[in-house]
Amino acid sequence: MYSKTATTKSISSYWDNNTQVRRSIEKLKRKLENADAVVIGGGAGLSASAGFTYSGKRFEDNFADFIEKYDFKDMYLAGFYPYDTLEEYWAYWSRYILIKADCFIPRAIMGCGNAQSLAATGLMIMRPLLRKWLPNRKICVFRQGFIRRHKGSGVLYLELGVGGNTPGIIIYPFWRMTAANPKAVYACINYGEAYVPGEITKRSICISADIGEILKQL
Repeated sequence: MYSKTATTKSISSYWDNNTQVRRSIEKLKRKLENADAVVIGGGAGLSASAGFTYSGKRFEDNFADFIEKYDFKDMYLAGFYPYDTLEEYWAYWSRYILIKADCFIPRAIMGCGNAQSLAATGLMIMRPLLRKWLPNRKICVFRQGFIRRHKGSGVLYLELGVGGNTPGIIIYPFWRMTAANPKAVYACINYGEAYVPGEITKRSICISADIGEILKQL
């Protein structure tokens, strides 16, 4: 059983007219200020809010040959196409990785395949976006030990734009940890996909709106 928030498009009068969203923003502000610890999980919606989308000009400029041949609509769907040869498969993916890397990732991290470097890569992508929207808050690297140290304390699990393609990585663990800790709160900012299981509804804040616009209000 899931409890979904209303999905409303972000427009200029949105904040003045939507009382529920304004209340949710104020509630999230208080939770951020009073939490013993904040654990942030970011997904594709976070980068999409910053303008790094799978479609549009960036896709059209860099994949014109693939678009002409296969009529692809975006980079995401093109990645699942069953190419006839490995050469064409890697021609697509090497270009995709290069484009993504040029957005955020320092060259020193590229080419490293261990778990630590992958975590660092994810942080490199998230940190500049979070600093853009939360300039007055300290954004830190955390390890599993951080989560263990705060087990049982007032933790805010903040999910930003994690879609349904990979819920087992962030969404489900956040739900489980919130359910297991009576002092924990789960918050989700995700346009069109802000929902929680009924078991933690009373300790959840769901906002279905543009991540960047919401973070500016915090």
